Amino acid sequence: MLAMSAIWSYRVHAAAEATKLPPAVNAPSVLRSGTAIDALVRNGIGRDAKAGDSFTAFVSNPLVVGNKVVIPSEAQLKGNLEQVTLSDGRAEVRIRFSMLVIRQQPFKIHARQVTLRIPVVSDIEELSAALKTLMATSLGTSIGAASGDDRLLERGLLEGTKIVEATGISIPISVTLTRDLTVTPAEPV
Repeated sequence: MLAMSAIWSYRVHAAAEATKLPPAVNAPSVLRSGTAIDALVRNGIGRDAKAGDSFTAFVSNPLVVGNKVVIPSEAQLKGNLEQVTLSDGRAEVRIRFSMLVIRQQPFKIHARQVTLRIPVVSDIEELSAALKTLMATSLGTSIGAASGDDRLLERGLLEGTKIVEATGISIPISVTLTRDLTVTPAEPV
């Protein structure tokens, strides 16, 4: 009952605060060639990974231009493995990222390839990481959904995935754009 009261109080307070804010402007932002996007590779790579497989990294630090967050943390960078060399429980991989996904909105990108050494994980470790992520995000989205606030729902999802990050493998990388990228924010829901 106390939790429901806190959620209701949050909704009333958030609605009152929202009326005081000016309307959001969805002006596009341009990220110049040479811009670096900080990201994390999570949970290693499977033993059966091969060139051509899809690969995802998660933006670790929001990218801000002119006091405006253009790329929020937890946006996804999607690409393909171009080369995989396994040795001593580690893999040297070369990845070409070609897509940036911000709140389900895809943007085609051109970036330098990234080369890194990453731990090879077993099928059991991959499954375990996937189940932990599923449980954490389910809990986060459940709490967000109970509030009825779409922003809190999204926040619950993101915070759920961050909890798993602290317990798994996280390797920082930097993805550098080789062409300008125009990011147009999605219309508010």
